[in-house]
Amino acid sequence: MSPDHASSPPDPGPASGRLFRLDAAGIADAVGVEAAPGSILIQVAPAPSVEQGFGLSLVAAGSPATINNHPAAASAHRIDLGSSVVLPALVNAHTHLDLTHIGPRPFDPGQGFIGWIEIIRNQRHADPTAIAESVREGIRLSRLGGIAAIGDIAGCPSTGPSDAAPRALQQSHLSGTSFIEFFAMGRHRQRSLERAMTCLNSVLRQSPDSSPLAIGLQPHATNTIALDIYEQVLAISGMPVSTHLAETPEEHEFITSARGPQREFLEHIGIWNDQIIEFIGKGLSPVAHLARALDQDVVRWRAAPIVLAHVNDCSDEDLDTLARLRLSGIDLHIAYCPRASEYFRAHEHFGPHRYRDMLARGIPVALGTDSIVNLPPETLTTGISTLDEMRRLFARDGGDPGILLAMATVNAAGALGMERWRFSLSCPGPIAGLLAIPVSNPVKSPGVITAALMTDERPQFLSGGNEYRLTGT
Repeated sequence: MSPDHASSPPDPGPASGRLFRLDAAGIADAVGVEAAPGSILIQVAPAPSVEQGFGLSLVAAGSPATINNHPAAASAHRIDLGSSVVLPALVNAHTHLDLTHIGPRPFDPGQGFIGWIEIIRNQRHADPTAIAESVREGIRLSRLGGIAAIGDIAGCPSTGPSDAAPRALQQSHLSGTSFIEFFAMGRHRQRSLERAMTCLNSVLRQSPDSSPLAIGLQPHATNTIALDIYEQVLAISGMPVSTHLAETPEEHEFITSARGPQREFLEHIGIWNDQIIEFIGKGLSPVAHLARALDQDVVRWRAAPIVLAHVNDCSDEDLDTLARLRLSGIDLHIAYCPRASEYFRAHEHFGPHRYRDMLARGIPVALGTDSIVNLPPETLTTGISTLDEMRRLFARDGGDPGILLAMATVNAAGALGMERWRFSLSCPGPIAGLLAIPVSNPVKSPGVITAALMTDERPQFLSGGNEYRLTGT
């Protein structure tokens, strides 16, 4: 669903299912609800089995006194969450679940990004069954991290675009978008796009009617996708699109001058040919390069968002370009992965990430995690979570807690074309989930989100991942 059509929830209709009252040390969302202590009235509609999840509808949220006066409060089953604070479930706007089996790995600056890519090429699965198993483990770790919706890149193995990742996601609790990745540069670029479209259409034809997962395309990056292929993909009106952009110094050198490690890599794997010069080596930055495909009326009219992942390399001119494109009506969003940027040492090449400047200029920024390969080893036990990205930015930059939560909820939902209100406590109606986070210090309002960011405690689903919290009492 386009964000432009997702500003208000449907009428929740008559109540059904069991009604719960959750009393917590504090509750908060990113759009203005905050109370300490806080209470939430929630309707839980039972499903045939725990594996199929439980539908959750928000009835009301606010201070205990406010909820005491709600007409439904007297009939609600009461649950005391003690010293926990409650936040909406989170979104991960950019990740690669099919790489989960590789696990966390150190980055070797001497080998650079191309050396890292070689590790991924050599170790990623091509067998559909193995890909699906890796994705399922990524789903488990994502749920452990409080993620209810995801922008997953269904990676392209050596055998070509694969439908294994989106099919595995369709069987999970997660909503969001699975972006089918492909590479298309040089003389066979049109055939590469056709193969990606064939894969995508196959997934769409066999998608369950009840699946909350959208299917989109991931033209990989500016250094692996020809500009005319971007133009064709962006012209597909209802197609969700994501791409890596302005991520590495190797990408910058390649786009600007058609030289460097990226060109050597393409020559090494047999992709390079002189037709590529038609699109690159014009002295443009990656952002300015891609803007030639973005800056078209057909892109302004499209009915699905465009996610630009990373954008570590962003000069003042690039920032102006992105702001101008957004102001012109192009529904572009940035997916920023803070710990991944640090892992690849982007700040050493480009300076601090400009996410705050982007937000100030009206460019929506969502949080992602990138792959588990660039996350710390403890992720294997604590889960893959944008809460950890929020905590990193809060500790590093002193970021506004409300803005950070927006980046992991409503902003990220908008980037994936989802209804923002499903990731808030502001509108009665269906919501994606609730998280309880234990805190040790007294909670004050304002300050609920801060309390969640200043603890190392893990988020725990109050529905979906551990339904017993609402159904077994």
